[in-house]
Amino acid sequence: MSNDYPSWFPVPEGEISPEPQQETIINSEAYPMRVLAGAGTGKTFTMVRKIEHLIDKQGVSPDRILALTFTNNAADSMREKLNAKLGTAGYDIDAYTYHSICNEILTDYAYEAGIDPDFEVATDAEKYAIVLDVLDDIEYRFVKPNVYGNDGYASGAASKLLKFISSMKRSGITPDKIDSFLGPVERVYELGDLPDRIEDIASDHLGGRSVSSVLESLPAARTDIANEREKLDTDGIEASARDFLDRLVDLCDALETAFEAHESGSRELPDNAHKLPKYLLGDTQAVHRQGFQTTLTWNSLTTSIRSFLTVSQPVI
Repeated sequence: MSNDYPSWFPVPEGEISPEPQQETIINSEAYPMRVLAGAGTGKTFTMVRKIEHLIDKQGVSPDRILALTFTNNAADSMREKLNAKLGTAGYDIDAYTYHSICNEILTDYAYEAGIDPDFEVATDAEKYAIVLDVLDDIEYRFVKPNVYGNDGYASGAASKLLKFISSMKRSGITPDKIDSFLGPVERVYELGDLPDRIEDIASDHLGGRSVSSVLESLPAARTDIANEREKLDTDGIEASARDFLDRLVDLCDALETAFEAHESGSRELPDNAHKLPKYLLGDTQAVHRQGFQTTLTWNSLTTSIRSFLTVSQPVI
């Protein structure tokens, strides 16, 4: 028989001995099996040899084997190598990408899934067009500066929204879950003022010039923060903000304990330690201007809650 094959004919590769780790996978009886490895490490080779082992050594029927990979190129390469290695048996093995197998399942069981059996998968261009339509209809048209393109027309807004949708899908988070977590948009905007109120509390109570004076004011600051906490609900975004204020209350307790120990002479504190509470809860720039020095690259804790609440607002 001639060795000159047509370009389309699946030709088996020369015999290559598997590496020890690959051999372990090939001979393993674990089922189902997932192969995790970096690019170019021989995942496809290992999976082909694994399938060959299942058929030749364990008597598994080819039509009982499902092989999945992430990219179309990898799936095509796997099919080609299976056909070359196993001959006609290779054509009976289902080798898909994760997306293609899900598409086939939804096509076969469309009614059970509650979708139109004639559905089509949107192309990237179609998704972009849909997002642009949504942006035209959206009520809240505030746009962060970082989504503006060079043309100044917020050309990055659609891409930002598409990335957000993809990240939510990967995490299994539905629009209903987002709505349930955030609650009414008016309340989300109201919560945006919470960091300012915490900073006001710090400014009102924690500006003392000594450990003893700040120690006297810490209970009042703690009480005001606890009162802000009690205004919050126990579900969704308010529960997250409430948990944050719980930690601020605990921080006040810990600072009070440390300052009391210092005043009793049982604990040493750094110079300017009396400025730390206001630094953590209030205006970090004001504290820096007053001479509080630190080598730590931290921000005030209110910066964290402000960032969280800002991201939660309906802003693109």
